[in-house]
Amino acid sequence: MAVERRCPVCRAGFRGSFLCSRCGADLEPLMTIARDAWRLREAAREALLRGALRAALRDLVNAQRLEPTESGASLLAAVRLLEVG
Repeated sequence: MAVERRCPVCRAGFRGSFLCSRCGADLEPLMTIARDAWRLREAAREALLRGALRAALRDLVNAQRLEPTESGASLLAAVRLLEVG
């Protein structure tokens, strides 16, 4: 399931702009956080392909701290199971 991002001021949906289309609030900090979390999840996926479980775990934990998602939580749970296994 995709994360539905909304303006924290007026709750309008994000439209890919750094300014809210409804109230004009600056959304760049929130978009930066979302981008950083996405990059961390991508790095975790690449680490998994290399067999680097600790790196994947680190990146997933950090991504979930920035922007929790259902898919991120599922991937994190799977990596934790692999690490224990």
